[in-house]
Order: sequence, then C-alpha cells, then structure tokens
Amino acid sequence: MDKIKFIVDSTSDITLEIAEKYDITVLGQTVRFGDESYIETEELSSKDFWKKLKAYDGFPKTAQINITRMVDAFTEYSDRKIIFVALSSKASGTIQSATLAKNMVLEEHPDADITIFDSQSFSYGYGYWVREAARKAMEGETDVQKLISFMEEGIKKTSIYFVVDKLDYLQNGGRLSPAAKFIGNVLDIKPVLAIVDGLILNVAKVRGSKKVLPKLVDMMLEDGYDIENQTILVLHSDEKELAQKAKEKISEKVNVKGFEEVIIGGTVGANTGPGVIGIMCLKK
Repeated sequence: MDKIKFIVDSTSDITLEIAEKYDITVLGQTVRFGDESYIETEELSSKDFWKKLKAYDGFPKTAQINITRMVDAFTEYSDRKIIFVALSSKASGTIQSATLAKNMVLEEHPDADITIFDSQSFSYGYGYWVREAARKAMEGETDVQKLISFMEEGIKKTSIYFVVDKLDYLQNGGRLSPAAKFIGNVLDIKPVLAIVDGLILNVAKVRGSKKVLPKLVDMMLEDGYDIENQTILVLHSDEKELAQKAKEKISEKVNVKGFEEVIIGGTVGANTGPGVIGIMCLKK
C-alpha cells in the first residue's frame, strides 16, 4: 500500500488532461442550467461551461459531489494511500461528506488508508499544489504527511487576486447587496476579490474597467515574493484576449520567468460570471 492516490474535487480546476498525466482522479461537482445537469470536468469542461453560461438566460446552480461517488472512488483505490483534497470547508460541505464517505469505506475495508485534506482555498489556489504533490508522488514520495505538509505550505504562500466584470452573479450568490450592486454598476466599480482564511472576500475596489488590470498587477507586485523568478498564473473565464492583456500589463512592469493560463471552472464561475480575471503568485 505504498503507492499514493490523489483524489480531488472539480473546484480545483484540474483538467482531465492534467489529471491523466499525474494520476489524479477528479470528482465533479454538479452544475445545473435550469433542468439540465452536468457533472463538472467529466461531462462539462471549463470551456463548455463558459459557452453554456454566455448563452444561458439565468444563473446556474451548483451542488456538491454525491457521497455515493466518493464511497465508490475510495473503495476503488482502497489498496493505495488515498489523499482526498477539496475546496475550503468554510464554503462547502464537501469535506464533511468526504469524512462520512471515508468512515463508510473503513467499515468494509478497515485497512484502507484515507486522508481528507481541507485545502482552505479555491480553484487553482489548491489545484496547482495538488498537481505538484502528485508529481512528487509519481517521482517516488510515499510519505502522506510530507505530501500534506507540502500542499499546506504551498497554499499558505499562494496569493490570488481576481476581479469580476458583472456584479449580478456576486449578488445572486449572496456576496453583494442589491444596493452595492446598483452603486457599483452606476459608478463602474469593480470589486477585487481574494482568498482570505478559507473564504473569498472583497479586499479592494477599482473604479473604471481600464484600471482593473493595472490594479491587479500593482497588488501582485506589492504582495509577491521574488516576482522575476516566478511563473505567474493567469486565471480567466476562457477570455484569451483578456488573459493576453493581463500578461502584457505584467510584462510592462516586470520581467517574470513565464506565464501559465488556467480556465476557471463552473463551481467558481457560477458565482463570478463571465469576464473574471485573476493573477496568482507566491506571496511574501
């Protein structure tokens, strides 16, 4: 039972391609567009989500992973050391469901080795570190606690700032009052969001769409550690032009090691709407 098996929820925004490369199993949240339901990643890629959202006259709903699917996955890999990683428990009941699933599996397979890890993060803020931990496991690391510590330390030093374009989705999700949405639309105010203590919080405001990217870059430079030697991740809602502009704005101020693009998936996207752009780096 020395071999490690990573299982992760789809909020991590790990694609099927990445999952296959690093032997990661992705369990999808459910995304609903009216009467149509899809399992994220398996039946609905991030690209497909944004296509459907832009054509949908309404707000999609999301639901956490069915506990039966967790039990099935834990049982299937019960001959390996399982590490299950999910989005912050402060925003979802996924960790609680996974713990119940683990206990159910242990009743039938008492020798199973299952570790549940609460990322206290969202999107690639933890998906990136699951990927890197899985890389270490493929290279021979079999110590579960070392892999957990590696992810914990990585997530703690990861900074993500992002800005939404449409305030309707934040209001619909209860993250913005109707009055704040009205004022924001009238004055063209965009909230800057960040992951703070396991929650997505409003940490700043930008007035005027043209100031959005410069503001994100300034915050990254102020918060980031040794930026020139980092690969900066640009997270977006399948908006290639917007992502390119973000990279250009960063390059105008600092020469970084390189860039990696990540398309935000349905779980986060259902709460932000289209036009969301984010920058992820290691912080001081």
